Amino acid sequence: MAVDRENRIWTATVDGLFLIGGLAARQITRVGMSQVAIEQDSLFHLGWESGAGELALFRSPITAQGLGPAKLLLRGHGKFFQDAKGRLWLPCGERVCVVEDPAGQARVTELGVEQGLPAQYWRAAVQDRRGHTWVVSTEQVWVRRKGQARFALFDYAKRDLAYPLRMSEDSQGTFWLGFGNGTYWEDGDGAHRTKQPNLLLSTEAFGVFADRDGSRWVASREGLVRWIGAGQVETWPETGISFSVIEAQDGSRWAVTSKGVAWQSPDENEWRPLLGTETLGVLSICVRLARTRCCS
Repeated sequence: MAVDRENRIWTATVDGLFLIGGLAARQITRVGMSQVAIEQDSLFHLGWESGAGELALFRSPITAQGLGPAKLLLRGHGKFFQDAKGRLWLPCGERVCVVEDPAGQARVTELGVEQGLPAQYWRAAVQDRRGHTWVVSTEQVWVRRKGQARFALFDYAKRDLAYPLRMSEDSQGTFWLGFGNGTYWEDGDGAHRTKQPNLLLSTEAFGVFADRDGSRWVASREGLVRWIGAGQVETWPETGISFSVIEAQDGSRWAVTSKGVAWQSPDENEWRPLLGTETLGVLSICVRLARTRCCS
């Protein structure tokens, strides 16, 4: 999901792209998409290239009527990340592609063996707010720290962690790595690891978001989870499989779930369904607001 300058909501689904305004959802395209992001007046989406049967990253201008013609930026696989500078990161073949100035000239830079990154099938890549570049495959995590020229293997086994699953960066700049038996994260206070409770980006989680109160929200296969801290959590299994969650400027929170779009008032604890979105087949959410950018 993405919010444009006119506060219109764009939602990627298996049935195509939908534009939600008020309580109505209008179908814009009939081509299935897995992700969307917005930078300036351009919408970026990861979908299937016609006739090629493979994923590709496209850019389309946002217009008053909806969406302009799509332009192919590059072919890739996995999921893309949008960093704090607006750049898009996408695995492409056995390398990692970075799209700089995606709403303008869309310059593509490739990272690979020249930077110490071995040739293998990468799942995701991103540069966090501290300038560290992370690349994740099925079994390995590689990181190039800010100021360094080459990537180095992140030895998670030394931290008693088993096989990487997910990575995410929340709106407060904390970078998260989820493993099969715990969670590792880096923030302004350094590096941390936890195995109890094992809930953030673990086996059944898709993303993390930090709200203005400092709570971390986890979108998971078992519903929405709010991590308050000190081992305290709240869960909303009734929301269904949750793919991502964000906070709007007015403090309301929005989530995309297997049951459609859900929202929560800043003054209430209940999550309510957005009527008319129950059958959209939503895959993921990416929202770019004035105070935060996130992708999943």
